[in-house]
Formats: sequence, C-alpha cells, structure tokens
Amino acid sequence: MSLPEGIPTVTVTGRYLRPDGQPLTGQVVWRAPNLLTFADHDVIVGGPVTVPLDKQGRFTVVLPATDAPGMNPSGWSYTVAEQFATVSQNRVYQVLLPSSDPVVDIADLAPTDPTTPNYVAVKGKSAYEVAVDNGYAGTVEQWLASLVGPKGAPGLVQSVNGKSEAAINLAAADVGAVPSTGGTYTGTLRVDTAAHGFTSKSTVTANGHAITAWMAATSGTGSALNAVSDNPGFSAVQVSGKETSTGTIKVTHAKPGAADDSGAAALSIDLTGAGTAAQGLFINSTIERADGALGTTGNLITVRNTKGRDDLRMAANGRIAMGGAIGYNPTAMLDLRMPDTTAPALVARAAGTTGANLMEWQRSSDGATRTRISPLCQLVTLETLYAAGPGVQVGSTSTTFGGGSGVLGLTNAATVPTTNPTGGVAVYAEAGQLKSRAANGDVFDTTRRAVTGSRASGAALASLLTALAQTGLITDSTTA
Repeated sequence: MSLPEGIPTVTVTGRYLRPDGQPLTGQVVWRAPNLLTFADHDVIVGGPVTVPLDKQGRFTVVLPATDAPGMNPSGWSYTVAEQFATVSQNRVYQVLLPSSDPVVDIADLAPTDPTTPNYVAVKGKSAYEVAVDNGYAGTVEQWLASLVGPKGAPGLVQSVNGKSEAAINLAAADVGAVPSTGGTYTGTLRVDTAAHGFTSKSTVTANGHAITAWMAATSGTGSALNAVSDNPGFSAVQVSGKETSTGTIKVTHAKPGAADDSGAAALSIDLTGAGTAAQGLFINSTIERADGALGTTGNLITVRNTKGRDDLRMAANGRIAMGGAIGYNPTAMLDLRMPDTTAPALVARAAGTTGANLMEWQRSSDGATRTRISPLCQLVTLETLYAAGPGVQVGSTSTTFGGGSGVLGLTNAATVPTTNPTGGVAVYAEAGQLKSRAANGDVFDTTRRAVTGSRASGAALASLLTALAQTGLITDSTTA
C-alpha cells in the first residue's frame, strides 16, 4: 500500500557489502517525528520504517519528502539507524530528503567520518539532474531504464558452490550450515560469550528433549556431556524442575551387554584437591520456615533395591529405617527391621582388645559414658541395671528358673574358683548347690547336711557343729 497521491515522496536505494565483497545482513531503520499530519490528504503518518537488506545487501524504500507542502510539523529531518549483524559500531545520523531529488542513494547521504555521525546531509545534484543539465529530456523512470544495458561477459566469478545463475541464493546446505528448521551439525561447536552461552527451549510434549547429548563412540574416555566451571562462587551445573512423580534428575545405568559392570556406578562423586573439605552429598531445603520445622515432608533418602522393601529410608525428620516394608516410618533415630533370619540386624567387631568401645551410651547432662560395651564385648554399666523379665541367667543360654519369675539362675560353674576374690565375694553353683567364696578364703556351701547322734549324749550337737563348719557358717574350735 502506498501513500495518498499528491504527497511527494523520495525513493531511497542502497547496498551494503563487507570489505571482502560479501553482502551484509541486517536492516536500516528510518525515523521521522512521531506523527506527521497531511491535512490536505486527510492522513496522519507515524512510526519508524524498518527496511531489511536482501540477499545481495540491497534495499529500496519510498518515504515522504522532508519538505512536503502542507505537512505538520515541518522543518525536520530523518534519523537513520544502520543495524548490521557483523558491524561492531553501527551508525545513527540525520538526513534530509527534499522532493527535488525523487531518487537518491544512501551512499550519497550517509556520513563517511564515523567520528562525526550526527549532521544533516546537504545533497548536491543527482545523476539524473546532471543528465538533464546535459540535454536528457526523459523522466526519472525512463532514465533509470536507460541505465540497463545488454548482458555483458561473465566476470571472474563463474559460479558459487556449483551454482552459476544470475542471482545465486545459497541454502544452508550449500555452506555446511544447519537450516533454521533443524538438522544435524557435524563437527565442534564452540559458543564463547559473556552472557548465556547457549539456550535451548522446547515446546515438545511427547517424548521430546530440549537438549540431547549422545556419545556414539564405544571406547575412549570421552563423555556425552562435560560441564566445566572456573567460577568458585557458584555451582557448575544447576537443574530445576516441577515434577510430580519423577526425579528432577534421573540417572539410568544400562548394563553394556555381556561386559562385567561391577565396577560401574550410576552416580560417582570424586572430591579432589589436596586439603579439600568439600561435602560428598548435601541435602537441604530452602523453604522459609521456623527453626525445627521440616522443609520437605517426604523422605530425604530412599533406597529400594529389594522388591517390596525399603532397604534404606531416611525420613524427613532424619530418622533412619533399614529393612522395613515400603512406606514404613522409622520409630527411632535408627530402626533396624530384620526382613528374615539369615543375618543379624547389627554386627559390631572390635579392632583390638583395647582402645575404643564397641558401643557407648552417654548421659545427656554432661555427655559422660555411663554404659558401654568394651572391645572385649564386656557389658559395663555405672548405672542401676534392671531386669524386669522372668529372670537373669548366668553361665548358660538355657534358663534354670524352675518355673519361677524374677529369678537369678546360676548354671554349675565350668571352673570352680580356687583363689580368693579381691574385695568381694564370688558366688557360683557347684553340683546344683549355691556356694560363695569370700575374700578371706571362706567358702559358704548351702548343701543340705544330715545331723546325727544322740542329743542326750551330746553326739547330735557335735554332728551339728561339724555340719555348720562344713557349710562355712562357723569355725569349729570346740574341744572334747
């Protein structure tokens, strides 16, 4: 659509090339005052005019003359902004387009000194005017047509990439480029920029990926994706997602055929650098909350290698369960659930006969160890020991409670004490009888003994004294 007839216009043409003769890419933007009113033609003209360069770097645009009669405002000039992709310093300058020059070339208007780009070009006579001054009597269109002569001999360039037509348009494949509609690029692609180096956005909803990195080689030490960062102040890789039933990061290891992959891992963490104090794995929640309140309410860690069972589960509150059914919530800081009878729930093995304890229980007030299991597997407690069950059995794994409850059962001593205990009494059973050996060597024997003899003659008394002495209750120092 053109301007109303009667508004004088100027046709501006131009061509932009690189120093090697290749066409530039980009556009030329023409800006007049915000709104131009042509009252005689009942029209208002406004806004910039953006003119893209064609494949030869050319453009043509028809614009209102800057001295059109009856135009409001008047006495203005166009602001020209050159916007080219490979030019480091694009220019912005002012030009006049008087109606006396209906056809002009941008090369006759644009400034040639890049340090003084802001001035209004004052144009001399056009080539058409010079032709009229020299006797040409035709119109501008006739003069332009007269400039087109017969086809000349071919120049030095006969063809480009096998094409030899007059107007050569190269497709992406002609120069080894990937078309804008997509394709396969072969070779190394490097993006070096101070901003976002590479952004990929996909709107595919079915089995699509924004980025796919595929290492097709089957040997060597190369990786499908290698992210390297020199910035110690932030993460080398950031991943965020809004999943409802899958992981934000999913790592799948597929067994490579018949090869032995016992040394492989789906996730491997290597902390390098002498003296590093980096953490191997850090789980945190940045949700705003009060101290002591949970971030996520889901498990922090779930390991489910055994079907139908959570082999390891760390709940949101830090409690750990091992061997429980799927969904089992631990009832203690460490909750061990034996799934079968083939292995114990907990095994602790000492490194030697001395040194650190196998296990310790500490007092909350001062952290002092009050009960422990020594390296020799000895149970030692400095607190009261309660046994509220049927009883305590010593010397055997089979009870000898005699049907009682709250009983201390002693199995016959495998070796009867023969030396005196220090500062106490050794209690033991021998031949089914309770005995004790005191620190002074006295042995108390509860074996029932018979007392015989006549009471009248005093023989019974002598027999009783002998029996009491044998139990260890008295020392018989009597005489006949």
